[in-house]
Amino acid sequence: MFRPPRNETPGQARAKGEIVFCAQSYLSYYKGRLVGTIGDIGCFSLNDFKHISAGDGGMLIMKDEELYYKAFRFADKNYDRFSDDPMAMRKIEFLAPNYRMNELTGAVALAQLDKLDEICRKRNEYGEKISEGIRDLPGIHIPEVKEGNKNSYWFYMMRINEKEAGVSRDEFSKALAAEGVPNQPGYIPTCVYEYDLFLNKNACPGSDCPFGCRHYGRDISYYRGLCPTAEEVLNTAIRLSVSEFYTDIDAKEVIKAIRKVSEYYSKK
Repeated sequence: MFRPPRNETPGQARAKGEIVFCAQSYLSYYKGRLVGTIGDIGCFSLNDFKHISAGDGGMLIMKDEELYYKAFRFADKNYDRFSDDPMAMRKIEFLAPNYRMNELTGAVALAQLDKLDEICRKRNEYGEKISEGIRDLPGIHIPEVKEGNKNSYWFYMMRINEKEAGVSRDEFSKALAAEGVPNQPGYIPTCVYEYDLFLNKNACPGSDCPFGCRHYGRDISYYRGLCPTAEEVLNTAIRLSVSEFYTDIDAKEVIKAIRKVSEYYSKK
């Protein structure tokens, strides 16, 4: 997404049944391994807001052939479309949704895959240029990429330490926008568990299920402060767009603007 893979990922992925969500991490690497190949299944998104797009849908990658057939059936109402027996197709063994993509969407996705190497290479180069250009600025924390890792920069996220930078995140964001660099404070407004849906347990109007469902056996509650690190990231981050179409000139102008804002507040 906007930062390199986490260090604990391989340890977690050793557990049987690990599904790795990497919707915005196309061709990112962890210790020389492609993200999505560490666990049993890697999940990628193909909607209109990703590195490559087919309009909607997504794709799974896996090495286990049996697991592939199960995943295929799960995405298609548990229909066995590989069987030569037409009656076997409707032999339903477990409850499954209807998530199948149409063939046109799949064809577009396959064509996009041919472009992926070049798209991610350009995004990586752009993101690394931004980092190198602002690395020395006080109070600006950039995404650090350890040896053996590689970031494909779905977008670029830096974090502002108010005490070190001499300015709040929101003020820095406004000043950066005034310099002609579009940006967004944070990522999403709040952590997901801070949504009213979870805080007020109103997923199903008139019922506290699934949070207080008697079949679960215990009450589940969510509250602000549950994940302090995630909340801190949202409160200190600034997001910059990244595109494979951005040029060296774009990178230089963004760096110049960030440095100008940083130097102004650090001298106050």
